[in-house]
Amino acid sequence: MSNAFTLEPVAAISDALSAAHALPSLSPRGADALAVTGSPAPAAQFGSIVSQGLESVNTQLASAETSLQSLAVGGAGNLHEVMVSMEGAKLAFQLVAQVRNQVLSAYQDVVKMQI
Repeated sequence: MSNAFTLEPVAAISDALSAAHALPSLSPRGADALAVTGSPAPAAQFGSIVSQGLESVNTQLASAETSLQSLAVGGAGNLHEVMVSMEGAKLAFQLVAQVRNQVLSAYQDVVKMQI
């Protein structure tokens, strides 16, 4: 049973990052009034946390791909370390996918609420 790990999601994460930066701010009009003095608005904090998380996962995927390519061409590398980095990147990507699914599910629940 072959469970090949493809690195196609790297492009998908890059596209998601560029799309996230292109979206307009979704903060409410009164967000400035809710912000604690000396700290950015909560929406800005959330956006930066999500962006940093996606960039971190993208970096892990790119690093795993680079180490795999290095090993494939006979470069100095330890197979064990390459497999550990690939599994770490795979788990990180799966975490991002599950968080995305949960956020979409919560959004759909909010949309279905009757006022």
